[in-house]
Amino acid sequence: MNKKPLIYIADLTYDTILISNETFPIGIGYVVAYANKYLSDSFDIKLFKFPNDLFGAIDSETPDILGMSSFPWNRNLSLRVAEYYKKIKPDGVVVLGGNSLPHETERQVGFFKKETNVDLLVLYDGEYGFLELLKTYLKEKGSYKQIFSGEPIDGCIFWSRDEKFLKTGKSIARLKNLDDIPSPYLTGLMDPFFENMKMTPIVQSTRGCPFSCSYCWAANKYNRNTRHFSIDRVNAELDYIAERRKDKINRLLIFADSNFGMFRKDEEITEKIASLQKSYNFPSSFNAPCGKDNKDRVLRMLKNLKNVNPSVSIQSTDLQIQKNVARTPIILNEYKEVVDQIHQFGLRVQTGIITGLPGETKQTHL
Repeated sequence: MNKKPLIYIADLTYDTILISNETFPIGIGYVVAYANKYLSDSFDIKLFKFPNDLFGAIDSETPDILGMSSFPWNRNLSLRVAEYYKKIKPDGVVVLGGNSLPHETERQVGFFKKETNVDLLVLYDGEYGFLELLKTYLKEKGSYKQIFSGEPIDGCIFWSRDEKFLKTGKSIARLKNLDDIPSPYLTGLMDPFFENMKMTPIVQSTRGCPFSCSYCWAANKYNRNTRHFSIDRVNAELDYIAERRKDKINRLLIFADSNFGMFRKDEEITEKIASLQKSYNFPSSFNAPCGKDNKDRVLRMLKNLKNVNPSVSIQSTDLQIQKNVARTPIILNEYKEVVDQIHQFGLRVQTGIITGLPGETKQTHL
């Protein structure tokens, strides 16, 4: 019986002094869960969060495919691991996905010419393009030359080094039913991370953001296609997490939604979280970016929860700068009222200000 091709997939974080990104790696969890759904008998896939674990695994048993996330906080780290891997296995396939990737053709060509250790980029939702890459890998029997001199791969882009040509596959639309992507929690993929008390579970109930703020990674045409995981699915994940963390030191919970509280189903999720807090004192603290609309709903939700850390961000209060970056105009008095009401609940409010936006001067900032 032939050995299955080995894949390592990592969402790396710096951990030399502290863990800079302490959340469970659900992004790669989704990618692996979706791949396993269709090709579970074809590949052996292992997940990683910490660099030393990945370096050690590469030394012990070098994978055929190395996939890594690329975000502003770990981009250089991923590129360093790619360099290390390619020295050991030059014909291994290195794949990057995440929001720190170039989307303009000229920049993509420049990226591949500079980052010669990276073979392929998966754009937008990583599940779909990564699955297409794996199908191509099987079709070409793992031949590096055949993969990267062949046809474009949907959901992906790569630089054909032999042909000196950028090959761009068709964009794959986000699924209408996100539940078609198996849960990284309910499939057990996140189980190894529960034992590390420095790491915090993170849940996603909604993908996409309807806003077009030009400074934000989420403000692209693809990501404005907002989709939701089902209430039953999210509640099942919350129960799964609570059962494994209710008696532990770290009982924190984070939501990855861009606008939690913007949608009706968010109130139902809040009721579930409030129920878990009452039964298990889990989560002991809850963190989520608040929705930019429906402030009444957001306030009702916050009132229901204990130790929640709401974020009410303004970026800039200058109307011209808001216009420059396509930010919905902020009515400052309404924001003040929201903050006052949150304070009345006994909660602290976080915010965010971005300096140096187009049109910003020292005077407008002050």
